[in-house]
Amino acid sequence: KSIIVADLEIFPDKFEAYLHGEQLNLTRKEYELLYYFIQNENIILSRDQLLSSVWDYEFVGDTRIVDVHVSRLREKIEEDSKKPRYIKTVHGFGYKLENPNEN
Repeated sequence: KSIIVADLEIFPDKFEAYLHGEQLNLTRKEYELLYYFIQNENIILSRDQLLSSVWDYEFVGDTRIVDVHVSRLREKIEEDSKKPRYIKTVHGFGYKLENPNEN
């Protein structure tokens, strides 16, 4: 069974993700991050929430690791990573995944 958000399709049982029908070459963390975003579509997620849920640990201080992974994921799923359609930055809060076909 797959989960579809616009042109993205993810297969949780197989750890596979596709964009426009083409398989994405994601690292395990990028996949886990994308899957977590899709599970929480339209919900603003803080960097701390993402660290706790995707990396399975509490990490006080430097949350740059989240920003780096979001940036890498955007490069793989966005047509223009500077103007993301899927993973939006919510300034002062964190990130959220939106379905670009619903906006």
